[in-house]
Amino acid sequence: MPTPIFDQKALAPLIKQALVEQLQQAPTGAPPSKGKPVGKAPYLVHAAGNLADGLSSYAASKQGGQERNPLLPNNGAAILAIKAASTIPEALLIRLLAKHGHEKIAKALGYGLGGAGMAATIGNLRVKRPADATDLVDHGPDGTGVVRVWNP
Repeated sequence: MPTPIFDQKALAPLIKQALVEQLQQAPTGAPPSKGKPVGKAPYLVHAAGNLADGLSSYAASKQGGQERNPLLPNNGAAILAIKAASTIPEALLIRLLAKHGHEKIAKALGYGLGGAGMAATIGNLRVKRPADATDLVDHGPDGTGVVRVWNP
């Protein structure tokens, strides 16, 4: 059997010394960076989009509009409540993404959700009363009210 080129007993102290030097030169456990804040704009755009969508959905339902999203009920007040309730978790997700160093994704999410809410608002504002709805003067106690009658 040939003689080994490197003797394990001779190399052990050198390896140990190299490991000790490497550990001494390694940076100490610095805390990970927390990421940059994304500012207020993505949050405001997101909240404004949700608010506009919720309010316009409520108004459209009062004019006889039907909700086309199968995940939402066909009730304006319920849609407004769902939109209000979903705004906080969505904003927390934006904050979480930014905190973990994903500022661009956080901003895109805030602006994207706000834009989607505005797009839905535009659709809601296009809802008109049905063609066969007529206004009748209410001759009630004050004589100034308007009654809307609609026969589907």
